[in-house]
Amino acid sequence: MQAAAAEYLGAWEPEEVLMRLALATTRTTSRLVVQGPKAGRRGGVASPSVLLADDDPIVLALLRSILQNYGMQCQTAENGQEALRIVRETKPHVAVLDVSMPELDGYEVLTAIRADRLPTLVVMLSARQQESDIVKGFQLGADDYLIKPFSPLELVARVKRLLRQEVDA
Repeated sequence: MQAAAAEYLGAWEPEEVLMRLALATTRTTSRLVVQGPKAGRRGGVASPSVLLADDDPIVLALLRSILQNYGMQCQTAENGQEALRIVRETKPHVAVLDVSMPELDGYEVLTAIRADRLPTLVVMLSARQQESDIVKGFQLGADDYLIKPFSPLELVARVKRLLRQEVDA
């Protein structure tokens, strides 16, 4: 069966297959919902809210599908300006920001979030692996930094860890 699947899928890389599958499953009405983390300090919200900001629609669809399967409410933004507007309006528990986005990059969005003293936790996503890029993210106030490519389940674990820390604080 594995050989038949490989023949059918052709030259696609495994990561591309997963992303395309995730994109396809977001277009269906049925989905598995697993109970999310306990509500935190924000008025007893039943499920945490997460903003996903990335200029790649496949990445957005994959991450949105996975986080929703873990009981999180997700909004998406395809550029930094839109991400900042959503954060200011809805104050999500967590914002997952790609560093390289059009209009405002992830660092600029993070800087604005911290300057506005918004309570949103921030996870930076980037293909930039240089120590200076990672340090810059933390110096600007990022709560976590994840290097692409990454496992979507690792992102779920990191978001859950941040939410637990917020509850315990």
